[in-house]
Amino acid sequence: MYIVIGEAAYLEDSEIFKKHFAKAIGLDMIEEKVKVVQITLAKMISRVTKGEIRSCDKVRQFLETTTSSDVNQFLREHNELQFLDESKFTLTLKAVEED
Repeated sequence: MYIVIGEAAYLEDSEIFKKHFAKAIGLDMIEEKVKVVQITLAKMISRVTKGEIRSCDKVRQFLETTTSSDVNQFLREHNELQFLDESKFTLTLKAVEED
């Protein structure tokens, strides 16, 4: 919940996020072992541009080096798994054979 509130604060006013949330999230949540929390943290960090907030850059670097690909996919700028290419879809109909 804390991460969701922090993300909303960043979207509304990044200065409030910098002052009140960024460092605290970096210190409190960086060692979290729960995968859902790591993914939520990665999603929030991916919204912050690189170099904008040092605390977020440190968390991004830590997550990239220590977590699995399940979490790292949300840190990429272009995530090939995020979008489906509709032109590659095909439809094949199978005829039902009757005896």
